[in-house]
Amino acid sequence: MTGVELFALPAAIGGGSVTLGTALAVGGAAFTALGAISSGNAAKAAGDYNAALYERNAQIAEQNAKVQEDRQRRLSAMRAGANRAAVGASGISLEGSPLDILESNAAQEELDALMIRWNGQNEATGLRASGALQRAQGANAQRQGYMTAGSAILLGAARAYDSVDATKPKLPKAPTISNPYGVQNRGGVSSSAYMSGYSGAG
Repeated sequence: MTGVELFALPAAIGGGSVTLGTALAVGGAAFTALGAISSGNAAKAAGDYNAALYERNAQIAEQNAKVQEDRQRRLSAMRAGANRAAVGASGISLEGSPLDILESNAAQEELDALMIRWNGQNEATGLRASGALQRAQGANAQRQGYMTAGSAILLGAARAYDSVDATKPKLPKAPTISNPYGVQNRGGVSSSAYMSGYSGAG
């Protein structure tokens, strides 16, 4: 509902003229409603924007983790090859303890690579959770803005109606006719006529 529509409420509700009090009530409601809606929409836009940034940062975290994991695996393969070459050059057989050492080193290298991947995924999950929170807060602020606007419109309409109703001419109350005899009027006959007839009958 726009400000113009709000100003039309008094005539639609009460059929009276728009007084200064009515205009102030409607104008205040309009400004409050528009301000609440604008604020809610701005909060929603900010939440969506922040959520998009968090999603982008989450993707970057995953990409960085993938690059570091691949680099770790390449370095691991190079170190394993160098170790095997060193053992071979020394004339030691790749059996028993030397082989166990090489396999243990390879297992540790694999754990390091998996840890890099896990850290990246964990960081991305945290960023996406923060983004979801930002989006939810923005949507909630927008809903609150609409609710505040609706309350302001209803309150403004009520105040406008009261202001218009106060300007309407009031019908005078019917005068109260006192009856000194305390006799109830019956069948449209006046009290004096009824009493006269009653006296004649005696």
